[in-house]
Amino acid sequence: MLAAFTDELLRLRPSGLQKTAGILRRPPDRLVERLAATGALSSGALHAGQATKASLTGDYGPEGTFMGALGKGAVGGLLAALGLKALGRMAGRGRLH
Repeated sequence: MLAAFTDELLRLRPSGLQKTAGILRRPPDRLVERLAATGALSSGALHAGQATKASLTGDYGPEGTFMGALGKGAVGGLLAALGLKALGRMAGRGRLH
């Protein structure tokens, strides 16, 4: 039985073992991507809502463009994610009580 196992290992070579081990890896942390997308979408939706309201009521609309709102929201989401990661690292090291 041991001989069959070693023969199988030799047949697979490292590439086969890497594929098998890749299944066991932790999934990547997607906090930064999720918060950036959430910030961009929420900021864009708010800008679109304000622009629609302004066009219906005749009031002044939001300043800036839709793309600018998306960019500002994405940057805000990135900063929030980086802040949360920093807090998590500090808590893991025992600096926060």
